[in-house]
Amino acid sequence: MDVLFEEDMEWIATDWNPKVMAAGVRYIALVTPENDSGAISQETYIENSENSCEEGLTIRQFEDIGSAKEWLREVLNNE
Repeated sequence: MDVLFEEDMEWIATDWNPKVMAAGVRYIALVTPENDSGAISQETYIENSENSCEEGLTIRQFEDIGSAKEWLREVLNNE
């Protein structure tokens, strides 16, 4: 993930997230980018999402894709 502009991150949190939720998505697993600027953008997205999104969308960060997939399998199997 490259650096995103603040207005882009806000749009994702306030426009894209509600559309994703309306489509039935409840869990998002993000793998932490290796570069600092991408990691900051990801953290800002999560913050914006937590502040603007209604209950029901859970976003988690992981160090690697294997851990992200494992968490998704776990939460989806427990629904």
